[in-house]
Amino acid sequence: MISTPGEYAAAEAFKALRLGLNVMLFSDNVDLKDEIALKRFAQERDLIVMGPDAELPLSTASRLRSRMWCGAESSVSSAHPAPASNR
Repeated sequence: MISTPGEYAAAEAFKALRLGLNVMLFSDNVDLKDEIALKRFAQERDLIVMGPDAELPLSTASRLRSRMWCGAESSVSSAHPAPASNR
């Protein structure tokens, strides 16, 4: 997650993307050209840039993280039920 003033946000996001990290950009006043460049750069590397101004994605990411840690077993088991003899 990057939360810096807009004039620095793109540079920090590019640093993270070069390290192979997905980026949640929680900064405003990011230039539209920088946003487009970041998202293209990420897409070429199969990474994700969410934002800028990522308030809504932040709450979504929090719920997804909770599901990954708390509900992974239940979602896997319901998608692929165990044989009746193992239940």
